[in-house]
Amino acid sequence: MAPTDTPDAFVPFPPEMVRYVSGEAERDADAVIALLTAAGIRPHSPPRFTREVLLAFAAVVRMYRWEEAGLAPHRAAGLPSAAEAHAEVLRVASVRPGIPAPNRLDSLTAKAFAVAVERIAWAGRLDLRADIQLDTGDDDEAFVEAMAQFLWRNRRRSGTPTEERTDG
Repeated sequence: MAPTDTPDAFVPFPPEMVRYVSGEAERDADAVIALLTAAGIRPHSPPRFTREVLLAFAAVVRMYRWEEAGLAPHRAAGLPSAAEAHAEVLRVASVRPGIPAPNRLDSLTAKAFAVAVERIAWAGRLDLRADIQLDTGDDDEAFVEAMAQFLWRNRRRSGTPTEERTDG
């Protein structure tokens, strides 16, 4: 069956969001391939994973990426840690190879996607080469201080050469 979604289906969404989701899908696909390769599973070799399991692996690698960056938007949203989610996906994949996964994996995937869209800055990776967790807290002063520290630590990571600074 041919896909019915056309580019027009994305018109109601902001272009920044569409770019973010598309870029994250590419990153997730690359990360899932790396995860499976590290486990000794090559493309087109058994076991064949269902769409649900592959999407759940994508959610897992995204959560690992966040945790490695010191972020935990998924935990704040009530999702398990990356390691716990990974263990669940492996359990489902090994018990039911080739059979669509239970709704629990669909729920993990959908919730991780929602967290990414709602709690991670869409342009963070493009502009700062980092996932930036959006804070919904009320402490503006702490946010400004944290952002200033982040920018200072990463001042030399811009895509263009800069002069060496000596002012502190």
